[in-house]
Amino acid sequence: MNQTLVESDLLVLSNGTLAAFDQRVAAIPRDLSAPFHEEARQLEAELLTVYRVAVLCTKTEDDLDRVAQWWGAMVRVCDEFAGRLSKLVREYPHCGAEQYYDRVLELRSKCERLQKMHSEPPFLPNGWRSWQGSTTASPTPLIPLRQSATRRK
Repeated sequence: MNQTLVESDLLVLSNGTLAAFDQRVAAIPRDLSAPFHEEARQLEAELLTVYRVAVLCTKTEDDLDRVAQWWGAMVRVCDEFAGRLSKLVREYPHCGAEQYYDRVLELRSKCERLQKMHSEPPFLPNGWRSWQGSTTASPTPLIPLRQSATRRK
């Protein structure tokens, strides 16, 4: 039996992480600051683990549309994590969680760029064609079009 991960598995994995985070934060006394900082640090670390899973899954994926779907799922995961950290920053502004919030937003931007990069057709400069002569995505190298001998001067 061949079982592989799919994009929705990232969401399931992250939902479990977020539920555990919510429970731990709810149990922290409101007059403390350091435990909230530690929870923010831990949440970022867990997001990076989910990101690493996405990287491993995209490395073995041949279909660019599927790669774009993986990065789209990762953008949604980052949104969920950023939402939790944003709430933590608002409710406990002195806990120092804003640095983790900022880094989650940076990771989200990176994932969004990767999603767009894998979902858009490649740009070929004027005068360039793929090795087979088409202008579609191809794993083959691109070469410049040569001018015909009659046009060279």
